[in-house]
Amino acid sequence: MSSAAEHITDQLDRFVTDTMAVEDVALVSADGAVLATSAELPDSVADQFGPVAAALLSLGRASARCLAQHRADRVVADLDELRVILVEVTDIVAVAVVARADADLDLLTDRTRQLADVLRPRLATGLAATVSAAASTAATS
Repeated sequence: MSSAAEHITDQLDRFVTDTMAVEDVALVSADGAVLATSAELPDSVADQFGPVAAALLSLGRASARCLAQHRADRVVADLDELRVILVEVTDIVAVAVVARADADLDLLTDRTRQLADVLRPRLATGLAATVSAAASTAATS
């Protein structure tokens, strides 16, 4: 695992530990790929949760467009005992937080936005490194 990926995973784990009522967090792409998760989220659940989170994000974006809004500030799904909050990190990546249903939505949204702000430059650094490595591999092939 690259140092950028390790840093992202550490940030997700710290978010779960430091944020009241949060049970799991994942970084998901717009197409449903799970890019990173907190340690508490089992792989079998993450594989199912990624596409669901991407679909919720897509629904939020489509709703914003339909209703002539600039963007969806956050997308929330309230379940029986849990709440899922999605906040965009970039145009193609979002943070998906799973919290208890009694979580303070505004506080949780603020903390999730802060996490997105921390992750944004790390994603850019990781992407630049991936593109650079791919270009080096292609040049030597």
